[in-house]
Order: sequence, then C-alpha cells, then structure tokens
Amino acid sequence: MTKLDPHALRPNWQPFIKRCPLGHITSKELSKVLSVSLQTINNWKMRELLPAPDQHPRLKGNKNYFQIAKIRAWIEDRPADEIIMEWARNQIAPDIKNVEQVKWAVTVGRKAYGVERIVLV
Repeated sequence: MTKLDPHALRPNWQPFIKRCPLGHITSKELSKVLSVSLQTINNWKMRELLPAPDQHPRLKGNKNYFQIAKIRAWIEDRPADEIIMEWARNQIAPDIKNVEQVKWAVTVGRKAYGVERIVLV
C-alpha cells in the first residue's frame, strides 16, 4: 500500500472558509477542495489513507461526511483544536477561550436558527 503525503496536497478551502470546522463536508465537496476526482477520494477512503469519515445522526444517506477540522488537521499537520480556535477567534469572537465554548456557541446557533451548517457572513 502506498502512503499518501497530505503535505503534497494543495487544498482550496476558500469556499468553506466561513464554515465552522466542527461541521462536515461530503466526499464530493472534499474532492473539489483537494482538486482530485471523487473516485480518488473513494479510493483513498477504502485504502484508509484519509481520516475516517464520521457517522453523523442528522446526516444520512449513502454519503461520507468528513469533519472539516479533522481533514485540515491531517493536511496541515496540526491539532484540530487549534484549527477550530483559529476559526472561532476570526468568525465568532476574538476572546473565545476554548473549544468547549465554540461547541456551545455552534450548538446554540444550530438550535436557535434551525440550520445544519453554521456559515457566518
């Protein structure tokens, strides 16, 4: 089995820059971010070269859902919590203290506004 070097990938996160990294993207969206085919994503998943997709109770169907923070952490070789905090300080509040506060803010936003994906404008 060949090893995939995530550092060689040049992802384009621009369409998802405001989406919370706690959220998920589909295999199709991930293929666009990484500029590879959907088949390549499926091959990498089957060979366990990508981080495992998440089972999400609200996201159903014959799709794979990857948490944005986990994928970015894998590519950028840094902790997922660091990526989440960076996003939160830029998009929610600069004085946010920890990942638990981010999770709480995102959960409240989802419940209050009834949306699956928190995208701040």
